[in-house]
Amino acid sequence: GSIVKLIEWDARLIAIMEHRIFQIPVNERAMMTNANGENVYINTETVLPKNPKIISNTFGSIWPDSVVKTPNYIYGIDTIGKKIWRTNGQKFELISDMKIQKFLNDNINLRESDKDVTIGKNFIKAHYNAFKQDVMFVFKYSSDEWNLCWNELLNKWITKYTWIPEFSENINNIFYTFANKEILNNTECYLYKH
Repeated sequence: GSIVKLIEWDARLIAIMEHRIFQIPVNERAMMTNANGENVYINTETVLPKNPKIISNTFGSIWPDSVVKTPNYIYGIDTIGKKIWRTNGQKFELISDMKIQKFLNDNINLRESDKDVTIGKNFIKAHYNAFKQDVMFVFKYSSDEWNLCWNELLNKWITKYTWIPEFSENINNIFYTFANKEILNNTECYLYKH
């Protein structure tokens, strides 16, 4: 599959593909030692390595907005594998295997060809509340919708929310979410402060 999203992570790139995640170290310069034992940097013509490090060769995401970066991890939803995963660039974990796998098996009914994103109707997203260190995974496709919350401090699933935010932002340590609601062919936008 193709690269869905690139994320800068500790001077490396993490590439999320449809069915794979890999790490690309970026080497603008190579380091060598001179005759005096001092480090000398030289420019090379290969910025990216030919063989990136595979983090996962099974899971990834077809939904760019379902991948979110926090200070600790990169999280994502694989709707084909019916998994929610995280990586710190070195190790890969399936956090959905911790208590919610049956829920995902019963509530993700998408095919690989189901990629239709429609504002307010079809979207699969992840949000990060920096104040609470919550990662929310929102699924809204056709008539199916849910919002599951993972807490990084507790390292566990903590709740299933009743609202379905479409957009979010952390501003001055306050988490805001935005939701569109279509009423009589007019789109209204609602802003929620948490």
